Amino acid sequence: MASSNPAPEVVRIEVMDLDAGEVAVVAQLDQQPPTEWVEGICRIVDSTPGMEEVAVRLDGYWLFFVGFGAGSGSAIHHRVAQLIASARDLGRGPRPAKKPRAASKKETSTPIADQRYTEGAAIHALQV
Repeated sequence: MASSNPAPEVVRIEVMDLDAGEVAVVAQLDQQPPTEWVEGICRIVDSTPGMEEVAVRLDGYWLFFVGFGAGSGSAIHHRVAQLIASARDLGRGPRPAKKPRAASKKETSTPIADQRYTEGAAIHALQV
């Protein structure tokens, strides 16, 4: 059953080295996520090779990932961002296939249109 609440957006992600040689990641969300969304994150983490030891905890708007082995902070940051994006995509369900459109003479690619598309993609990437 799909939740009526939309999937939360990530406000920021912080990576911290712990004294025990592990790495913890904290993701701040823009809203408290629905239970189904958190369960989806846990299923994704459990089924991801190399993340068997990672524990996921939720505290209000904060999502904690604890148990990463020592590694590059930027790689772990990226991995968590991908996990959260995967959970968001699962909540939306399969996307309907788009029909290919025939190009008309009025539709021509312009550098400005391409730039807008790139900026939109960059903004979305920063939100993840």
